[in-house]
Amino acid sequence: MEWVSSSKSVSMQSLADQGMVGGVILRLMMVLQDYGFANRGMSMGGRPRKKKKLGDVRRAAGRYFLRLQISHSYEALKIIREMKNNRELTGLILACNKPTKRAYEKLEAFLDTDEHKLMELIRNKVGFHYDPSMVRDSIRRIERRRRRQEGKRKGKLKGVRRPIDLVTLSVARELHKSQFVPWEMVENDIIMHDIFGLDESDTAADDKILDAKSDRIILRLHEVQRLFSFFAVNFAMKYTRT
Repeated sequence: MEWVSSSKSVSMQSLADQGMVGGVILRLMMVLQDYGFANRGMSMGGRPRKKKKLGDVRRAAGRYFLRLQISHSYEALKIIREMKNNRELTGLILACNKPTKRAYEKLEAFLDTDEHKLMELIRNKVGFHYDPSMVRDSIRRIERRRRRQEGKRKGKLKGVRRPIDLVTLSVARELHKSQFVPWEMVENDIIMHDIFGLDESDTAADDKILDAKSDRIILRLHEVQRLFSFFAVNFAMKYTRT
């Protein structure tokens, strides 16, 4: 579901004259631009680096932009709900072409689903806020897991991964090059277990299963960004005036 690159001149006066509809169009544009910056950040985060430290920093940045993208999607769905409940906007949607209407219908169907609720948790707990109780609980869970893994390794259980205690805190004059591994561990733990509700794992084999489950959830959440982008681009291009 893609669109053709194109451009047009848009009259700011016409947007003002469109009143409520013009405001909705502009908010769709805001989401699209935010998506663009978040997607750019995620792609930069995924590039391999020769130096391990720089690679780790990039991956941390990628996770940040993923949280940001999902948070933007949650806010974007508020516009979809608004359009659903407004007769004038619904009429404009009905006048769109079939692919645009299908994208909108899928977005509307996403409202109030379990995945929608996951987006809200990400937005409220680790996207735009720093929840104190969730962070504290995560630290305790990580420590319980470390001690459990130590006990299992002492008991000679096979496949148990090495417990992690000492990690890196590296501060650079350019803050974006700093590395805060304690937070990275907590961030991952919160998303995996508090938000996604996935079970903990102590072995490398179970880690792979956990990662696969997490990836499937993230892909479903990412689908909202894809659908919204397609719908918003086509709606904005159709209803902006020169």
